Amino acid sequence: MVSDLNTGSSSAAPANLIAVNNFLYFTAFDGSIRTLWKTNGPTCSTIKVTNNTTVTAGGISGDIIAIGEKIYLTGYAAGVGDEIFVHDTSTDLPLPAGCRLEQTITFNPLPAKTYGDAPFTLTATSDAGLPITYQSSDPSIASVSGNTVTIHKAGTIMIEASQAGNGTYDAADPVEVVLLINKADQTITFPAIADKTLGDAPFTLPGSSTSGLALSYQTTTPAKISIAGNQVTLTEAGTATVVANQPGNENYNPSAVAEQSFCVNPLKPTVTLSQTSNAALLTSSSATGNQWFKNGVKITDEKGVTLTTSESAVYTVQVTINGCTSAISDNVDVVITDIETNAGQKLTAYPNPVSDKLTIMLPGTGKKDIAITSAHGKEGARYSTLESSLELYIADYAAGVYTLSVKTNGGVAYLKFVKK
Repeated sequence: MVSDLNTGSSSAAPANLIAVNNFLYFTAFDGSIRTLWKTNGPTCSTIKVTNNTTVTAGGISGDIIAIGEKIYLTGYAAGVGDEIFVHDTSTDLPLPAGCRLEQTITFNPLPAKTYGDAPFTLTATSDAGLPITYQSSDPSIASVSGNTVTIHKAGTIMIEASQAGNGTYDAADPVEVVLLINKADQTITFPAIADKTLGDAPFTLPGSSTSGLALSYQTTTPAKISIAGNQVTLTEAGTATVVANQPGNENYNPSAVAEQSFCVNPLKPTVTLSQTSNAALLTSSSATGNQWFKNGVKITDEKGVTLTTSESAVYTVQVTINGCTSAISDNVDVVITDIETNAGQKLTAYPNPVSDKLTIMLPGTGKKDIAITSAHGKEGARYSTLESSLELYIADYAAGVYTLSVKTNGGVAYLKFVKK
């Protein structure tokens, strides 16, 4: 016997047996009226399902039919007689403690996640089909709302799945699983750095990271540049190298290292000219790395600070240090004015170069015949004098190099001068 529904010698007369949700529902006499009962076997699990007094005047009078989770029945209601009533099984009185069914939660291990992953859904289940409640051991790392987990930072937490039970099922034993949230990788972008010139203003390095974290910069050439934060100051000409990385934090792994090299080009050199009538000494402003040019052509092996020449030409110098090259210097025109002449026939003129008035110191005695010829051989003005000096006004002459010849009784003397 499952249960003595009407204790004593009288029968409870159970009837109308139907199965709903793993329970057997039936009608039985409780000693006063026929009402609705249910059982799943044990005596303590055999109970009246409701305190509803709608049909207490006469009790259930006919068959019962289940449709879904609802039971339809006929019963006698005071004042109106027999009517059809409906009972929702979800409103059944709870089973007594110790008589409810057990339930088990299935909560499979969670795959590892990575910081930055999208929210995801938990899928624990109860064999009772009841909804699961979840709780995070550290909501600052990952929080749970309903069955959705949102990641806030890297770390390791426990997520507990529980089910509190209901009138039919006891509470399930909670189940915990580990959720590992790994740090995210990051990639840095470090574009090439344009070449600079010593003396340029400090500049900002252009690197960035996919994490949004600030990059760290160092240099392997501290003699060439200094770095403060992301600001670079040029200190010496030559090749400079910057190494960039992002060391990571609680949520990001360190990045790979990126490196860029660029030239700190030397300053444009200046040339100082020291000249006599038959030679010129050119001096570069740079102590090292010089290369001299004559009329735009490199002079082989002329790489010193100074260049001595006895040839009229346009001279320049360029400086290269550690593979980094300066702008070429401004042109320096060298005119060697001394020309081979007869013994004792020394001719001088000043200023040279000249803009308007040229003073000539004439050699020898007696009559002097003076002639001016352009660099292209075109003859210009001629003069004669008995004086030891002569002033010539040449403001209208075109710029260029001219040859001055003076014929005396001692021979012919020559001199070149430059008209600016």
